[in-house]
Amino acid sequence: MREAVEKVQEMGVDQNTKTFIYAVHAIASFRKESWEAKIQGFRDLGVSESEVMEIFRKSPLVICTSLEKCREIKRLLLATGRFEMGDLISDPSTLMCSVDKRYKPRLQILEVLESRGLISKWPPLSSICRWTDERFVGVFVRPYADQLG
Repeated sequence: MREAVEKVQEMGVDQNTKTFIYAVHAIASFRKESWEAKIQGFRDLGVSESEVMEIFRKSPLVICTSLEKCREIKRLLLATGRFEMGDLISDPSTLMCSVDKRYKPRLQILEVLESRGLISKWPPLSSICRWTDERFVGVFVRPYADQLG
């Protein structure tokens, strides 16, 4: 545990936040070899070493997310043409959302609304992943129910 705390301190996570506790938990859950493999996996996703550290400081539990899931989210979001890798790095908790339950349905709804000229601008990535279903439906489905049929 002491080693995990020291490593998190070295990585620059503020000790006076809840994030520090999550960071210690994340570090403690990996063996050294597994940690290095995870960091290499993020590099393979196109994330630099400094960006991996930035992601970790902002949302340490993202490191515990499977690389397959991170790859799928990256592929899905970048394919929309609305988001860039920088969006994922600046708000790394977006990598923890469900692909099938959150991203795919919401992205499909936004694509349909845009294709029918009902919206001209997509919401920020943080809104797509963090809003509750009720809020998302209230903003992007109910107002257009008549036009969508």
